[in-house]
Amino acid sequence: MAEQWFMRDLREHLGLTQDDVARVARLTQIRISILERGEDSPTDNERKALMRPFIARAAGRALEQIILSADK
Repeated sequence: MAEQWFMRDLREHLGLTQDDVARVARLTQIRISILERGEDSPTDNERKALMRPFIARAAGRALEQIILSADK
């Protein structure tokens, strides 16, 4: 299961905790942990839900960069 390392690395890179991801994706922290350890594969619905916190954080960071660069 190649997804687990990618999910964990992406989460950590974006500065998100498992609780952060779980809250936005409407899953439990335990489920996030199980998926990251590769003990189970996410369902199609879970995959879509898991993109929400990652996209939101990445978009927020991009917007922050745009705003900060406009101030210069």
